[in-house]
Amino acid sequence: MSFETVTRYVLRCDDCGRRYRKAYDPVGHPTLGTMKQRLLWEARSDDWQITDTRQCCPNHWHVKCALCGRTADMTLHRLVQAGWADADPHPIPPSKCGDGRHWLAYAVRLACPECSLRLDIMDWLADRILAADGDLKAWDLSRAADLMLDSYQRGEAGPNTIIHVLEAVSVQTPATRRLIGMAAADGNRFNPRQGESEFRRFDRDIRRRLRTLTSEA
Repeated sequence: MSFETVTRYVLRCDDCGRRYRKAYDPVGHPTLGTMKQRLLWEARSDDWQITDTRQCCPNHWHVKCALCGRTADMTLHRLVQAGWADADPHPIPPSKCGDGRHWLAYAVRLACPECSLRLDIMDWLADRILAADGDLKAWDLSRAADLMLDSYQRGEAGPNTIIHVLEAVSVQTPATRRLIGMAAADGNRFNPRQGESEFRRFDRDIRRRLRTLTSEA
């Protein structure tokens, strides 16, 4: 008969001391692990915040916007509801049956609700321009997104907003005006299946998110 000493680890939240246990564990006992890295990986798959300096449970996330520097301390659920998002979208690791994996737990850089909204506007404008031009080099998308967001905040946004915004960030030539017209037409294109234009869906989403930001301010 022989015996061997085995070290097993328990992960605790740095803020509240809560012990990590697997979300799908029916017994509910703290999860023990023989390898620290695997334990951290499993905790991240259950929405724990795992960084080089902090390991926190889903109730105590500490985040900082990679774009503007804004910080927030709240539960992961509230962060998602508030509109925090991944500043660098990337494929989500495949989930296992039963785990509570959330995409925000795998974000390297986070964007606050305001910066996330600006990034989405940039993406939408890029889609419209690519539908007409196929090349984004000649277009200042960052400034265009700022102008478009400003028009929404002033209550002046409408179906022709994309035209005014793209005209403001480009040198006006007959070819440019033609491309802007094509980009705007694609954005306002009617989709019979959806029952509304692409711009109307985009417009409704932006206004809803702005109302949420205003109510939380």
